[in-house]
Amino acid sequence: MITTNGHTTLAVAVIIACLSPILVSADVYLSSDCLQENSNKKVVNGTLLLKVDTQSTCTCLTNGTDARCAQWIGQDGKSISSCTASETLTFAAKKNQTFSCVEMLNGVKGSSVQFAPKAIAGPTSAALEANGQSGQLTFDLCPDGAHVSLVCQTPRVDDYEYPLFNFYATNQVTEIINALNVPDTNATGNIWSSTVQYRPTQAGSYTLKCRAVNTVFTDIYKESSQVILSVREPPKVYPIINVNNKDYKDGDTYQVKDDDYIFASCSVTGGSPAVSHITLTCGVETLTVTGTKAILQGRKAQRTMAGENCTCSARHVTGCYTLTTSVTLDVAYSPEVTNFTVNGTATSRIEVEKGAYIGFGCYATGHPTPAISITQESPSATPLVTVTDKKLTMGIQASCGHTDLFYCLADNGVTGGTLASRQRTLQVYVRCPPQAVAGNPDNYEATVGKDAVIRINVQAYPDPNTFILYTKKQTVYAGLNKEVDTARYTVVYQPQVAPHGTVFITLINVNSEDFVEYLLDIINGIGDGMSYSFTIIEASSPNALSPGAIAGIAVGVAAVVVIAVIIVVACLYTKRGREPDSNNTLAGFDIFGKLGVENHGHYYSSAQIPTPNENPYQKPRMHQVGGYPVPKLPDDEYVDVQDHYDYIPADSVYSGSTTGNSVAPTEVDYSGTVSSTGGKSIYSTTTDNTYLPFNSSSGASDATLLNNSKY
Repeated sequence: MITTNGHTTLAVAVIIACLSPILVSADVYLSSDCLQENSNKKVVNGTLLLKVDTQSTCTCLTNGTDARCAQWIGQDGKSISSCTASETLTFAAKKNQTFSCVEMLNGVKGSSVQFAPKAIAGPTSAALEANGQSGQLTFDLCPDGAHVSLVCQTPRVDDYEYPLFNFYATNQVTEIINALNVPDTNATGNIWSSTVQYRPTQAGSYTLKCRAVNTVFTDIYKESSQVILSVREPPKVYPIINVNNKDYKDGDTYQVKDDDYIFASCSVTGGSPAVSHITLTCGVETLTVTGTKAILQGRKAQRTMAGENCTCSARHVTGCYTLTTSVTLDVAYSPEVTNFTVNGTATSRIEVEKGAYIGFGCYATGHPTPAISITQESPSATPLVTVTDKKLTMGIQASCGHTDLFYCLADNGVTGGTLASRQRTLQVYVRCPPQAVAGNPDNYEATVGKDAVIRINVQAYPDPNTFILYTKKQTVYAGLNKEVDTARYTVVYQPQVAPHGTVFITLINVNSEDFVEYLLDIINGIGDGMSYSFTIIEASSPNALSPGAIAGIAVGVAAVVVIAVIIVVACLYTKRGREPDSNNTLAGFDIFGKLGVENHGHYYSSAQIPTPNENPYQKPRMHQVGGYPVPKLPDDEYVDVQDHYDYIPADSVYSGSTTGNSVAPTEVDYSGTVSSTGGKSIYSTTTDNTYLPFNSSSGASDATLLNNSKY
């Protein structure tokens, strides 16, 4: 401010700043250099502000043209300059300075102009506190959102020198927390202060400082002593539970197999510092360890443990780590079929009538829930029905094709147990009369003088036990079908997997009259049985009449008269076949030397029938001889020594007594050689073609008959 003649006025120099001179009184004025700004001088509200001790100048001028002059007078009233028409004052800025420029004329003071520059000093110091503490402080960076309260203070100097405040935090880099904060409005006394709230972003050691900055000259500041802030932080992630080398997170389910060992561990990563303790609880077992990992080993999984939890927690020095991980145990175990019922009854076999209802029930355990299927073994293994459940029921109407083995099978993809535990079987027998199986030929070739073998595949349950062979009447006037002499043929029934089997008919020493159509009655006691029709044709000329056939026709014509007489007698009878004898026996031996009494794979003569000692439902035993499975018969029209050797069945075979040739039963086996006397022998059933022992030591293909016997 400028004072003229004791009166206070505004700085005229500011009003006429663009003129020279800038300040005018009646007689003296100040030059414009007095208020010239630079880095050390600022003009605020017409007042010149200078940094303390800064050197500056101000020139005072007079308007007079006479002997008037201008002279600078100090604050003590003493002259501090010469008196000239233009007098320049050079000074160093100090606090509370005031200068006057006085007009002098002949030693007499006239008007004056006052010059009062303001020296700026400060701030003089700065101090920082964090949460009321200086020096060092620990802060826990917990999820509660807490902050560090930073307060920076500096002494109050004067009204022109209120400071601005800067706060700094240095971890890896320097962070400006808040720049150029104005003082708090509630600052009192001789202290300026400012407060900020600071929350570190991560754990670590922070250096905190503040600065009190001069308002006019920002390059003038004072910096506080540092405060060391140690920030601790709990882990940000959940504990990880590992079971058998696989990691699980909170809420997961881990699955192990029944009886497997469980190796469980828990670890916690992160945090500064790391967690101090970990507690792992699985079921009834709890383990607390010092460090970052806990391990429970050797627990054996049991089904009863399913649903129990494994929980992991940890302790941190901050006291605010509250994350826990909990996973649930699931024990998987392989399925077990606990019951396979039929019509509500648990059994391994059932025998029903054709058309009866068969209700199956299959029950199983297992986890995960198994897929249960019921399968019939034949004709394919394709399941009849499959459900994912622990119970499966289904029903069928019994037919002949249902005589079979049925399976109840459970599977859930979990290995273990045994096949016997995962499945059960049930044998079903449906009582059905015999019926031919598709694929049997209508014609069978034979050669005169050779034995003919006819093979017929059938299905029946129980196995057929009565077989009667007829020649079919050739015309409607020919009378009854004629039963073939039992001395001419043998019949063997070879059971296979129920209800299937094969009938082998051997027609002995075929002659030309045998090339006709035949009927075979097959009876098993269910219904009326069946009659199977087939024709034997001559192999050498299937489409032409052989000489023997022509001779047979001649004989047939000659016999017409006799047949006519028989027709008259036959009209009194309606029976088309004969019943088996009291021993249920068909006379005649088969190609194996067996008689026609059937006992599930064994055939004996009526003279010698051993007591059966086998399970009648056991499948026939099979034996491989000469590279072929028994019983396999040759497809050609006769049986030679080679065929006998290759197809002797594994079961014991007995011969019987016949007219003119009484022999003791002789067992046949596969020793590889046959002795010439008292050894393993095959006997025929007729006197004309006695089968004497033969020697096969040189191989079946050239076996020689002993004693020049006819074969």
